[in-house]
Amino acid sequence: MGNSLKQKLIVVMSILLIISLISVSVASYWSSSSILETSLDKEAELSAKNLSEQIETFFNSH
Repeated sequence: MGNSLKQKLIVVMSILLIISLISVSVASYWSSSSILETSLDKEAELSAKNLSEQIETFFNSH
């Protein structure tokens, strides 16, 4: 009887561990995805601003 209870406890703990690992992985993915999206948006904005300044400089000099 004790052995069966020990096995059930191991199974329950393993399932809880797997669920917690999946939860942490999903939360990490969402957080990283959000950070990356923000970073790429800022990079695109800076790149566009730089390009527009170069175009403006080109047209003003010619």
